[in-house]
Amino acid sequence: MAYKQLKKVAGSGLVSVLNFVDDPTNIFTAHEMIGTVSGSTTTKFTVHYNLFGGSIVALHTDRHKDIFAKLDKL
Repeated sequence: MAYKQLKKVAGSGLVSVLNFVDDPTNIFTAHEMIGTVSGSTTTKFTVHYNLFGGSIVALHTDRHKDIFAKLDKL
């Protein structure tokens, strides 16, 4: 169930791992809002966006830019 909920969030386009670059507040706002709905979905969101997505944004080079499109689709 948590995966399905996270897939809906990712598919909505309201939040993106690229928000770490252009609007980091959006990531943390989404995290708080998801936390009011489901703890397990929040945990999956944290792993996918904050840990994995944040690392990719911080460590990427130009040859990794195609990864961003895949991250937001789950």
